[in-house]
Amino acid sequence: MVHHITATCIFAIHFAYCRIFAILRRHKKQIYDQTAVATRMQGFSQTNLSKYRRSVSAILYLLCAITLSYLPCLISFVIAWRRYTKSSRLVLRFTVTVLLLNSSVNPLVYCWRIKEIRWFVALKLRRSEQTKRIMC
Repeated sequence: MVHHITATCIFAIHFAYCRIFAILRRHKKQIYDQTAVATRMQGFSQTNLSKYRRSVSAILYLLCAITLSYLPCLISFVIAWRRYTKSSRLVLRFTVTVLLLNSSVNPLVYCWRIKEIRWFVALKLRRSEQTKRIMC
């Protein structure tokens, strides 16, 4: 049951990303086909498109990280389901740990790929350092 839900969620994530990517391509084509005046009237400027493109590429990196973390776990589940041994149980535990570590990697990918988030994190860290100096 859990495996079906996990597979459905992974499929939904991939499907949503493909839809976002298709919309981004359609908007890009519309912007290039129209004049600058029509683009301003739409309210979707080239600057907004580049920000959106960076966000979509960040989502692609997250999608890859999710896929890379779920794939070994899925393979080890299948192996453990077919033949449950002590070594398969150990491999299963390791791959589940890798799967759970994915949650720690996602914020790092966001900070690495999106400038606004990177700026916000740096600002918060600077404020934290200032607060520590005041407290000590």
